[in-house]
Formats: sequence, structure tokens, C-alpha cells
Amino acid sequence: MSVLLSLRHHLLHLQFDRFSCQSVVFPLPTLILTIMEPLIFKEIPPSAALSRHIECYWQATFQLCQSQEALCSLPPQGTFDLVFNSKTVSLYQYDGHHYRQQKLKPGCWLLGQQTRSYYWQAASQANLYGIRIKPFALFSSKAIAAPELKNAVVNLKAVGREANEDIERLLIVLSDSQSQPFTLDHLHPFAERISLKLFNDSLQTPLPSRILSNVIMLQRGNLRLTELCAQFDIGKVTLRHKFLTDIGLLPKELCKVWRLNNFLLLKQHQPQLSLTELGLQAGYYDQAHLIREFKATFPLTPARYFKHPARLSASTAGQIHRRFNRQYAPFS
Repeated sequence: MSVLLSLRHHLLHLQFDRFSCQSVVFPLPTLILTIMEPLIFKEIPPSAALSRHIECYWQATFQLCQSQEALCSLPPQGTFDLVFNSKTVSLYQYDGHHYRQQKLKPGCWLLGQQTRSYYWQAASQANLYGIRIKPFALFSSKAIAAPELKNAVVNLKAVGREANEDIERLLIVLSDSQSQPFTLDHLHPFAERISLKLFNDSLQTPLPSRILSNVIMLQRGNLRLTELCAQFDIGKVTLRHKFLTDIGLLPKELCKVWRLNNFLLLKQHQPQLSLTELGLQAGYYDQAHLIREFKATFPLTPARYFKHPARLSASTAGQIHRRFNRQYAPFS
């Protein structure tokens, strides 16, 4: 009880059919030599009733240049995404050694929280539509537990059957979008109905996990977990259990994700500073600590990454900035 009261007090101050696919391994030079094509990204907010769960509804349009394929390189951000596609697209996920390809046929997919970099690719001009779920707000599902979603992509219809009818309607409309353009305004009512049915448990998320996650995000991953436990009078075992059950990541993993996000954002805002200076600002102990964690996420050192065409895009930087600055309301 004292833990919950402490969390509430802190909050006031913060204002199945699993998708199976052929996995193809790509050597690292494949990514390094690929040129990133422009990606047009748009997002709109959800209704007030769903804003405690949903950050935004989004649309990403891949633009092709002659015969080249579209490419968007993304860092992990600590969120879940429901992704809808009317054409086959490929998702490439870094596994620490290689980028592995998963081909996603037209359908709907639940993209779990990623701890390493990933990117999308399409053989022709294509749109992706999505519902971005806040880090602590994964809907409950008997078909799959939150820890199983880490670095995974699964068929949404297998884990969220309550919304299957609305999902099918959306996919039919998307398949006809070549003759009739489909926009975010068209997506909004579908996304609202699907989300309302997925988040059907009185639209509540676990308060302790929500607050603890927000504390880590406010600190941008730059805190010791012993400090977090002491601040909220919670044991390490209990903290670990709450995060794995409700979020699917260990608190240490979420710290790494948001510390990296902060480092990338700092580089975007203060390009005149050295990478070592930026790393220290972001909470890395030294250059070796920065490089070690960075290379666990990307197959490049920080120096090579920022010289690479697939470095942080303006749209991704905007998402990180809005998340850190509580612009995906309500924050709590």
C-alpha cells in the first residue's frame, strides 16, 4: 500500500496463430551500402478516451527513386506498434550480428518493443499505417505474454481476436486504396474502434508500472535502478516482475533504449559537440560505455552511424522529442 501511495504522490509531481516466416540473414555491408530513400511520416492524436494507451495514429509513405527500394532505419523507442499494410513489405531487424528479414504479407501485425535497430523496405511505393501504443499500455492478451513480444512481430488477429471484424474491414478498405486514396482521417475511426476493443478492461493500465516507466523516461534512462527502488520503496525482484509482466522489458533494457534515444536527440540538437561530450550528457560513463551500448543496437560505431545515410531521420527525432517533452498527452 505504501508503494502505491508513493507512486501516486510521484505521479502528481510528474504532470494464435503466430506469424511464421522465412528468416533471411543479411550481412552488415548490405545495410551500410544502401541509400535511405525519403519517408513521408504523419501522425494524429487519438481520442481522449484512448490517450492513456495510445500515443498516436500514424502513416508512413515510402517514396521510391527509380528502381531503388524504400528504406527507413529506426532506433528502438520503447513502444509497441500495430501495423497495417496493403502490400507486402519487409521488416529487417538487427540481432546483434546481422539484419534478418521478415516478409509481411498484406495484413495487420503487432510489433513488439524493439531493443535493437530495425528498418522497413518495400519493392514498390507503399503506405504503412499504424497505432503506436505507449510503453506501459500493452493490451492484455491470453494468447501471448508481454515478454514474448520483445523484438518480435506477430499476427495481430491471433492475439487480439476481439477486434478481428474491424481489422478485416480496415484491410478491405486498404486493399481498395489504390483507386481511392486512404488518409489518416480515414484511418482514425477504424483505429479508434480497434483500439477500444483491444483495450477493453475498463481502459485501465497498471498504475505502478505506468509511473515507474514514466520516471525512467523523464530521466531519459539516466538513473540507477537502486535509486528507483529506494525512491519508491520497492524491491529489485518486485520491480523486475512488474516490468516483465506489464511492459515486457526489464527496467535496465528500457533505460538503455531511452538513454540511446537521448543521445541521438542530443546529437540532433547540438551537432557542434563531440560524441564523447554528448555521451557524457546522455549518461554514459565514458566513450567505451557509449560505443559498447551503441554497437549492441546498431552494427556501427556512433561516428560511422552519423556519417551514414540511414542516420536518425527528422521524423524519428520528432517522435523522441515529443515523448520526452510530454507532448503525447496525457503524460500520466
